[in-house]
Amino acid sequence: MAAAWARLGNRARAESIVRQAASLTADLPVERAGLQMVLGKTDDALDILENASNTGTAISWVRTNTDLHALQEIRDSRMSSRICAERGATGCDAFGVTRREH
Repeated sequence: MAAAWARLGNRARAESIVRQAASLTADLPVERAGLQMVLGKTDDALDILENASNTGTAISWVRTNTDLHALQEIRDSRMSSRICAERGATGCDAFGVTRREH
């Protein structure tokens, strides 16, 4: 619901819903991070995913959340190293996709 309000341009309503639902979505870090991206809060999204990874939550499935696709362009090193570690790979991008040498 919050993402819909954010996409409609009602950021205040979206953020209100996010605050109200915080305790209910604590175990859904990818979804919470995606919502932060919709709200334009990239650093907050990355922090959520990083904290989730620190507590052992698998975040390698960020690829399935279209709201997080912008992270692929950012190629944040925090995300890349954590997802690659989960996959047991090296040389991955922010979505855990192994880069090919040219």
